[in-house]
This record gives sequence, structure tokens and C-alpha cells, in this order.
Amino acid sequence: MLKNIFSLALIAAILFFVNNNVSAAENVKVSKVAVIIEPPVESFEKPEIIYNSIEQTVNKIFKNAPNYKLDPIDETAGYVQVYREDNALNADTFLKKSDIDTICKNIESDFIVYLKISGTAPKTFGESILGAQAKVVLDFRIWSNDKKDFTYTKRVTKTDDYSFEKSLAKGLQEVEKDAAKIRAAM
Repeated sequence: MLKNIFSLALIAAILFFVNNNVSAAENVKVSKVAVIIEPPVESFEKPEIIYNSIEQTVNKIFKNAPNYKLDPIDETAGYVQVYREDNALNADTFLKKSDIDTICKNIESDFIVYLKISGTAPKTFGESILGAQAKVVLDFRIWSNDKKDFTYTKRVTKTDDYSFEKSLAKGLQEVEKDAAKIRAAM
């Protein structure tokens, strides 16, 4: 009889422990994160290279962060394109804070990773015939829907002797180094 009571008490304790751990896991908030690339990726000569480079960087930043869910970049890009068309914004017109705030609300994101890429001949990925340097200015920002402002900003300028693509890769590597700071700002 004592053995049965002890067994029931042990089972009750295990069930209590499991139930509390499941409840705690259910209470962990998962933040939805979208990515906006400016100018739109289609503006570049080889958009798949830009898209893949950015996707790899963003995935590396959030790979060890289970409390963030990344929206597919192409889905967000599609929504942003429709937003641009509805608001008569050209592809070369950068979004304002009010635009980003509206987009963030409409796609129901908690955060937006906003990347603005500019520099020397951003539409040309090929190697320069004249050997001119290819400069990239990469603005990497995190928009918080709660704060209605950017909570992290970093500007990186990188130059490669011939390739805009290599300059962009160098800039993205510099941003990757701040992965912990980026997540902390969120």
C-alpha cells in the first residue's frame, strides 16, 4: 500500500513537472521578423546574387535565436511592391519611416530588417573594364513595431577593386559580426 502511494506521488510529481515545462514553453513569445531590401532586389543586374547574400546573412544572424520567426523574404518583397504601386512610389524612392511603420503593421510583423544598398554603380555586378573601384554603402537597420522606430542601425562602407558583389559581401560580413547586438536591440 505504501509502495502504491509512493508510486502515485512520483507520477503526480512527474506530471506536474512536465505540465509546468509545457506551459512555460507555450508562454515564450516568438517575434515575427520581415526583411525589406532597398532598392528592390529586381533593380540589380543579378538579383539572385543580392537575394542569396542577404538571405544567408539574415539566417546567420537569427540561426541561434528560436524566439524569432523569419518571414520569407520574397513574400515581404511582393507585399512591398504592391505597397509601392498603391502609393505611387518608384523603385528608386526609398521608404520613409511612416511607410515602414505601415508595412510592419499590415504584414503583422514585430520587427523589420531594413537593408538599404547604395554605392558606385549598384546595377552593375560585372567586373569593371576600367578597373574602377566598386563601393557599397550598406545601411542595416532594425525597425521595432512596438517602439515605432529603429532600434539598431549600422552603416558599413566597403570597396573592392573590381566587383560590387564582393563589396556587398564584405559589408554583409561586417554586419554579421553584430548578430548578438542586433538580437539584443530587438
